Amino acid sequence: MYFIGWHNFLWINIILLIIFTSIMFISNNYGHKKLLDIFYRLSCIEIIAVGYGVIAVLLNAFGLM
Repeated sequence: MYFIGWHNFLWINIILLIIFTSIMFISNNYGHKKLLDIFYRLSCIEIIAVGYGVIAVLLNAFGLM
Protein backbone atom coordinates (compact mmCIF):
# COMPACT_ATOMS: atom_id res chain seq x y z
CA MET A 1 0.00 0.00 0.00
CA TYR A 2 1.04 3.54 -0.55
CA PHE A 3 1.46 6.12 2.20
CA ILE A 4 -2.02 7.55 1.54
CA GLY A 5 -3.51 4.07 1.76
CA TRP A 6 -2.11 3.50 5.23
CA HIS A 7 -3.45 6.87 6.35
CA ASN A 8 -6.91 5.91 5.11
CA PHE A 9 -6.64 2.58 6.92
CA LEU A 10 -5.69 4.38 10.12
CA TRP A 11 -8.47 6.99 9.91
CA ILE A 12 -11.14 4.39 9.13
CA ASN A 13 -10.09 2.36 12.15
CA ILE A 14 -10.03 5.42 14.43
CA ILE A 15 -13.56 6.35 13.32
CA LEU A 16 -14.76 2.77 13.86
CA LEU A 17 -13.14 2.73 17.30
CA ILE A 18 -14.99 5.93 18.26
CA ILE A 19 -18.30 4.51 16.99
CA PHE A 20 -17.83 1.17 18.77
CA THR A 21 -16.85 2.72 22.08
CA SER A 22 -19.77 5.18 21.87
CA ILE A 23 -22.22 2.31 21.33
CA MET A 24 -20.50 0.41 24.13
CA PHE A 25 -20.99 3.25 26.63
CA ILE A 26 -24.60 3.85 25.51
CA SER A 27 -25.45 0.16 25.88
CA ASN A 28 -23.81 0.14 29.32
CA ASN A 29 -26.01 3.03 30.44
CA TYR A 30 -29.18 1.23 29.35
CA GLY A 31 -28.19 -2.15 30.78
CA HIS A 32 -27.74 -4.13 27.54
CA LYS A 33 -25.02 -6.52 28.70
CA LYS A 34 -24.94 -8.68 25.57
CA LEU A 35 -24.60 -5.64 23.30
CA LEU A 36 -21.94 -4.25 25.65
CA ASP A 37 -19.96 -7.48 25.39
CA ILE A 38 -20.11 -7.54 21.58
CA PHE A 39 -18.95 -3.95 21.18
CA TYR A 40 -16.30 -4.38 23.88
CA ARG A 41 -14.75 -7.16 21.81
CA LEU A 42 -15.02 -5.11 18.61
CA SER A 43 -13.36 -2.16 20.38
CA CYS A 44 -10.48 -4.39 21.46
CA ILE A 45 -10.00 -5.53 17.85
CA GLU A 46 -10.07 -1.91 16.67
CA ILE A 47 -7.45 -0.87 19.25
CA ILE A 48 -5.14 -3.53 17.83
CA ALA A 49 -5.91 -2.39 14.25
CA VAL A 50 -5.20 1.26 15.13
CA GLY A 51 -1.89 0.18 16.67
CA TYR A 52 -0.92 -1.68 13.51
CA GLY A 53 -1.96 1.33 11.44
CA VAL A 54 0.21 3.69 13.50
CA ILE A 55 3.19 1.34 13.20
CA ALA A 56 2.66 1.02 9.43
CA VAL A 57 2.42 4.80 8.95
CA LEU A 58 5.59 5.36 10.99
CA LEU A 59 7.51 2.66 9.13
CA ASN A 60 6.35 4.09 5.83
CA ALA A 61 7.32 7.62 6.89
CA PHE A 62 10.88 6.50 7.59
CA GLY A 63 11.07 4.54 4.34
CA LEU A 64 11.27 1.12 6.01
CA MET A 65 8.19 -0.33 4.34
